[in-house]
Amino acid sequence: MPEHDFEIPYHEHYLGEVEAEFTQGFDDASRAITVEGRCPRCHGHTASEYSWGTPGTGTKGLFPLRRRQPEVPDLLHGGEHFCECGYPHPDEPAEPTYRGCGASWRVKAGTPAEAGGDGA
Repeated sequence: MPEHDFEIPYHEHYLGEVEAEFTQGFDDASRAITVEGRCPRCHGHTASEYSWGTPGTGTKGLFPLRRRQPEVPDLLHGGEHFCECGYPHPDEPAEPTYRGCGASWRVKAGTPAEAGGDGA
């Protein structure tokens, strides 16, 4: 894998579906799904955290722990991801939506997802 290219100018650009090694993990304590890997454009490490569910909801009743918990959704293959490498790139706007090179993409269906934690 190439090194992170800090000199790629910021440019909001959708790369389409990419074959890339990304992982999806789930943290029970924070109820967050994390998708991470390397940006296919600048090759910087990127990680996106998504809140899932609301802690403390759906547990009313006599036997709340017996209820089947919903499965963690596959955000790895089901969502659009953005470069969040955390580094300013040349020509970056004053207040970018995400701190990175501006690229966005979807992970191609069929690309294996490696689970982290209790992940999907």
